Amino acid sequence: MATSGMAAMVAGVQQQGLRTTAMSMRLASRLGRAALYVTVTSILCVLALEIALRAYFRLPIFTLQDWRALQVNVLKSGLQYDALLGWTMASNSSAPFNTLDHGIRKNSAGKEALVSGAILAVGDSYTAGSEVGDAETWPAQLEQILGRRVINAGVMGYGVDQSVLNAERLLPILKPRIVLVGIYEEDIFRSTFKTYNAPKPYFVEQDGQWRHGNDPVPPAEAYDPEPLYKSLLARLLSAHLALQRHRAWWFTGPGMRFEQVSQAPVQTSCHMLEQLHQRLVAEDSVGMVVLQYSGWLYSSLKRRPWYMEQVLGCARQFGYDVVDEYEHLDAIARQSLDRLKQHYVMDRTNSRYGHMSAAGNRLAASLIAERLQASAAQALGRVPQVSPAPDQPAMP
Repeated sequence: MATSGMAAMVAGVQQQGLRTTAMSMRLASRLGRAALYVTVTSILCVLALEIALRAYFRLPIFTLQDWRALQVNVLKSGLQYDALLGWTMASNSSAPFNTLDHGIRKNSAGKEALVSGAILAVGDSYTAGSEVGDAETWPAQLEQILGRRVINAGVMGYGVDQSVLNAERLLPILKPRIVLVGIYEEDIFRSTFKTYNAPKPYFVEQDGQWRHGNDPVPPAEAYDPEPLYKSLLARLLSAHLALQRHRAWWFTGPGMRFEQVSQAPVQTSCHMLEQLHQRLVAEDSVGMVVLQYSGWLYSSLKRRPWYMEQVLGCARQFGYDVVDEYEHLDAIARQSLDRLKQHYVMDRTNSRYGHMSAAGNRLAASLIAERLQASAAQALGRVPQVSPAPDQPAMP
C-alpha cells in the first residue's frame, strides 16, 4: 500500500510538472508571438513613416543614403577655408553669392567699388542674404534707402565670435565710419563651438582671462570612426529629423561636425562685442547691433529668448546702439501669420520658414536707417554717397 501510494504521489508530481512545463511553453509561445507582433508592427510603422516623410519632402524613397549629408558642409557650398575665421566667401566669385574683393557681397548687378569710410555690415547668412538676390539683402536695401555706401561682409554659418573677428580684420582695410553687427539667434550658441559644420575659432575664459583657441584654425581634423548603430540610424530620415537638434552627438559621420567647448554662449558673445567696441572707439567708428529671429519663433508666439535679452543688454552696456526686430515682427505675427510669411522665404508647403525675404530685409533696412538717422547722424553724414563705380576699384 505504501509503495503504491508513493508511486501515485510521484506520478502526480510528474503530471503537475508536465502541466507546469506545458503552461510555461504556452506562455513563452504567447510572449514570443507578442514580441514578434510588436517587432513586425514597429518595423512596418517605421517603414510607413519613412516612406511618408520621404514623399513629403520629395526625397528618394528607395535609398540607404546617410541623411546627415543633407546638411552641406560650408566648405563644399562655395565658401573657402580661412585660417583666422574658419571659412569665408571667395573674392570676385559668383558662388554662393556675387562677391567683390575680400569676399564682400555685391549690392547690385552693376559695377561696384569698395570705398573707405563706408558702413560695414558683418554677421551670418541673415546679413549676407541667403535665398534672395544681391539687391534684396538688408545691407543692399539700406544702401538704397540712405544713398550711402554699405558694404556687406556677412558670411553663412558665422557665430558672433567669427563676425567680430571678420569686422576687426576689415577695419584697417575699409576704415568704416559705422559697423553693423548682425546677430541671429543661433549665432550666440555658435560662439561656444570649436567646430560648427567645419573647424572655427573659439574663445574660452580661464582664470578670468579669455583664450583664443584654434588660432590659426586647422584646415581639417581627424576623427575616430563612429559606432555602427549611429551610422545605421542615419539611414532613417525619421531618426535624422528627430536627432539633428543634438548636433554635437549626432553629426559624427563624414561631412559636418559639431564640437562644443563651453557652456557660456552669452558671456562669450558679450566678450566679443566688448572687444570689438574697444576697437571701434580706437578707430573713431560707431557700432550698432542688429538682432534678428527665426520665423518659427514669431509663428509660435514665443517671447524673445532669454539669451537674446541678455546680449541686447550687454550690447547697450558697452555703448552700442541696438536695432531689434522682435517687437515689429511679433506684432505682425499676432495680427496675421500670412503677413508674417511675407517677410520670410517659405518652402513649397508654405509652412517652413527660411531666411528673410526681400520684404523682410526691407523692414530690417528701414529700422536700421531710421535708427542711424536718429542716433548717428554725424557719423552717417561722413559716409560716402553711392555713386557709379569707376572702372578701377577705389580700394586695393
